[in-house]
Amino acid sequence: MVPVGSPGTSPGRAPLVGRVAERAALAGASGRAAGGRPVVVSVEGEAGVGKSALLRWLADERSPDVRLLAASGEEGEQRLDLGVAEQLLEEAAALGVTVTARFGRAGPRPEPFDVGAALVDVIARLAAAEPVLVSVDDAQWADPPSVQALTFAVRRLRRLPVLVVVGHRPDADHLEPLLRLASGDDGERLALDGLGASEVRELVAARQGPDLSPRAAERLRAHAGGLPLAVLALADELGPEELATGIGALPAPRSYATVMLNRLAACSPPVERVVTAVAVVGAPVAAEAIASVPGLPAGDALDAVVEESVRHHLLATELRAGRVVLDVAHPLLRSAILQDVTPHRRADLHRWAAEVVADPARRMLHRLAASNGDDPELGREAVALGVERLRHGWELSAVELLTAAADRFPPGMERDGALVGAAGGLVAMGDTSTARDLLAGVTTGTGGAEAQLVLGHLAILDGDARAATTSLERAWTSAEDPSTAARAATLLATVASNAALGEPAITWARRALERGGADLPDLGHVLMMVASGWALRGEVGAGRREVDRWRARLGVVGSAQDTLLPSGVLLLWDGRIEE
Repeated sequence: MVPVGSPGTSPGRAPLVGRVAERAALAGASGRAAGGRPVVVSVEGEAGVGKSALLRWLADERSPDVRLLAASGEEGEQRLDLGVAEQLLEEAAALGVTVTARFGRAGPRPEPFDVGAALVDVIARLAAAEPVLVSVDDAQWADPPSVQALTFAVRRLRRLPVLVVVGHRPDADHLEPLLRLASGDDGERLALDGLGASEVRELVAARQGPDLSPRAAERLRAHAGGLPLAVLALADELGPEELATGIGALPAPRSYATVMLNRLAACSPPVERVVTAVAVVGAPVAAEAIASVPGLPAGDALDAVVEESVRHHLLATELRAGRVVLDVAHPLLRSAILQDVTPHRRADLHRWAAEVVADPARRMLHRLAASNGDDPELGREAVALGVERLRHGWELSAVELLTAAADRFPPGMERDGALVGAAGGLVAMGDTSTARDLLAGVTTGTGGAEAQLVLGHLAILDGDARAATTSLERAWTSAEDPSTAARAATLLATVASNAALGEPAITWARRALERGGADLPDLGHVLMMVASGWALRGEVGAGRREVDRWRARLGVVGSAQDTLLPSGVLLLWDGRIEE
């Protein structure tokens, strides 16, 4: 699938040097995949060590008959639910595959397993004709639902010529289900270390042209820790003459961000404007959108500005789903620019970004960032959007919206309501530490139904059933919103079931179903509480009949697979294995 060849290069990116063993391993994995055995390879390393360069080499040097589906995580899109999976589906569509499960950003969020099934479908159709390379770079920033979808898909690629390569930094715990596949018989885990002195010498020569002496190369390697990005930053900062002497101590290295800001300041004003605008967007932006940045030239002159930005390694271009997108060359540069730009200009660019991004949540986040100080009207609009996204299961973007909206309110009930809503979304995702940090900022007490609901959920996760019951019963009795009451009843049913109390589990589950109906986001779980309550009473048949009645009453017969699970479990407990 991929020959072991010369390093590939891309405009605006560091060239690949060395990595002979890693390239050989990838070539071997490609060969196994081309033979009809799906292979998963993990490429792990610290920031700047060259993971992206290795993945680009793999894509550039692949055989002509190999179809490429490429995606990348973005630091600014970690809470864009299913963002990485959406990239892969869009890439498939750009290759001419009909993607029947494409989704927008309005309405209910698709289940990750449904998106995973769509990935299986498009990859299998591509692989039926030609080998497929699925490349996911910077996966440490991939959103968890995308990781779920991709893991689901990879597990179901049977006897297909597919190579899946995942580049990521260490300690990306949410990737572990996917990375376990790289530890199996048909997988491989590669760990990248810093470059050696000879590779540093080759890298600098490819970038600048001078041939460093072995002594100078070793001095630079030691000074930069062997990290390619740091080597290039120092090489650009110091210049070939100072590097080539190899005599005396190198100056204390500036941070990568400082080096890049100095380079940006030395460029023409249009370059500085376009790079700053892309940084403020916080994610790859379509090249055509740049034309509307205030103060930029038009036409060929703008193209020249973009080319200069790429040539100075400030921006990088990628082809996504048939469209050219621009992004800053490194996340540290984005952070440095955002810290360096004046508040007034940053606000202006956030207002511009709100006009060019497509996702409603991202647009709102830019509007919030453009606002200065209290803006309750905008805050309420953002909270409404955040609550809607929570209701449809888009927890990641909902939390970001609600947290940002809280800053647009003065201290009081509205601000606390936004913080509590965000904390609830975090608890639903299992991030209890951050949820507690948000609740610590609540100033008006914790007597509201939503706050009590979150506190009760936290108590369940802490294993404190008594505190959970107290908070959740308060939430139930004080809730005016049926959805809040239904969620409180659901959690109370869970507490009772965990304590092996059948009757209370059934009672609270019924209350949840009556209040929430078919709109309950965790309907299958509530029906499972009905089933477990009857099982705890030793009346499996009665439980099965009640579950079936609820499914008929709520109109989910023959659909909603998660609601079939309680009936299946009850049949299992009843010894009716075939059914």
